[in-house]
Amino acid sequence: MAIGVYYLVSRYKLFKKCTESTDATVVDVISKRHEGENGDYYTEHPVLEYYYCGNVYKQAYDTASAKKYPVGTHLEIKVDPDNPCDFFHAKETASFIIWSSILIIFPIFIMICMIKSM
Repeated sequence: MAIGVYYLVSRYKLFKKCTESTDATVVDVISKRHEGENGDYYTEHPVLEYYYCGNVYKQAYDTASAKKYPVGTHLEIKVDPDNPCDFFHAKETASFIIWSSILIIFPIFIMICMIKSM
């Protein structure tokens, strides 16, 4: 449940800050190494290129999979006008709401079921 609340709060802050729309294109894919209990594993993330206020930005889209967004994919993103390196995919809102709700509500449901079974 704490993970759901943390995710909800952090994404909400990003959504509030990112108010300017622009188009982005996936121009590359990067591989990130992660350490796990059973050894290292890798995830691939798309790299977006977009223009905002006359400047070009290239940023890894860390919350997305390269399989979902292959090179050449065009997306509408929202950027933070004070820090254009911060962005989110405009269609991410529905997914954000669904997953945050699941991460918060599911543990509450489990606790209620456990209490009732006592």
